[in-house]
Amino acid sequence: MRSEKKRPDPAVESLPIYGKFDLIVAGGGVSGIAAAVSAARGGMDVLLIEEGASLGREVSACFRIHTRGAEDGWAAEVLELLGRANAYRDGCMDASAAAILFDRLVLEAGRIRLALKAFPHQAVCEGGRVNGAVFASKAGRMVAMAPMVLDATEEGYVAASAGAEALPAFPPGPDGEYAFLMAFVGEGDAPDEIVIPDGSPHAGAKARILRTLWPGERLVMFDVSAPQSDASNRNRRSRVELAARELAVEFASILKSSIPAFSGSAMTASAWRARLRPAVQYKGRRDGNEGGILCEAICAGGKRRSISRGAVRPHGIEGLLLASPAADIGAEAAEALADFADAALLGEKVGRLCAGMAVGAGR
Repeated sequence: MRSEKKRPDPAVESLPIYGKFDLIVAGGGVSGIAAAVSAARGGMDVLLIEEGASLGREVSACFRIHTRGAEDGWAAEVLELLGRANAYRDGCMDASAAAILFDRLVLEAGRIRLALKAFPHQAVCEGGRVNGAVFASKAGRMVAMAPMVLDATEEGYVAASAGAEALPAFPPGPDGEYAFLMAFVGEGDAPDEIVIPDGSPHAGAKARILRTLWPGERLVMFDVSAPQSDASNRNRRSRVELAARELAVEFASILKSSIPAFSGSAMTASAWRARLRPAVQYKGRRDGNEGGILCEAICAGGKRRSISRGAVRPHGIEGLLLASPAADIGAEAAEALADFADAALLGEKVGRLCAGMAVGAGR
């Protein structure tokens, strides 16, 4: 069943126009940045909207600093620049340096306007195609106009607002992931994993301990679960955050009391939000209809390995693209996009596609 053609929203027509662009990218994660930079290098004027205070939330906010690396493309360019600054080594990058580099690459692209702390929440549609997006900031609600909109948000909610059909479903497993970083004084080995012992409400919970780029630092990561019957993103986020903070206290206590290498440790930073799994999924395949959701899969692959997941172009909504963990073209879509190199590869592919579409349309 195809999406119904939407008519202009009178409430949107009364909003002030922020500007006119060739492409709007909603979401400043790794895939969103890669798409914006690739499209700008292809000659497009791009608006990049990110609800957080910095770009690259997977790396800078959620401490996903480990990557399998990249052989070519934008991801390889980023890792090479970080390596020159001694901020990338042995598959591990420095989160602060990465955030600074993302800002620099967006600025150097020359044709990207960046809107931080702005929440993109609605696509503007007319006659079966998108022609802009509404976002909210401290200055109020505004509308940006563009013939193409790329939804690179974690939840894919901009695409949903445009009428893209989705499956309302919670994937199996925990609802989110939370990380906090600890630096300790002294030498000694630390285990790869710790488990909360019996006698605690969180008995059996496990945390992974990973090395970072800098000597003496450890990244402690663990999964938390929230009620999967709760469809409210706000409630899910609050419950995941509360559960994560409770677990963080217990894990910190175990580390400091039972592992000598952590006896003099102190928490230096923590993720500012939990990373939620998508509440809806957009399914599809290149050659037809799967699960009642009709869309076109955009294949992203390279020398390292091929991934045919993570991006779709819903049929019936011209000018709309989706590059998000919510776009489930395969069983491991969210897991594939969790890696920096895969997310960057996908964003670069979609950004080039947008530039090619613009050239083909004579813009």
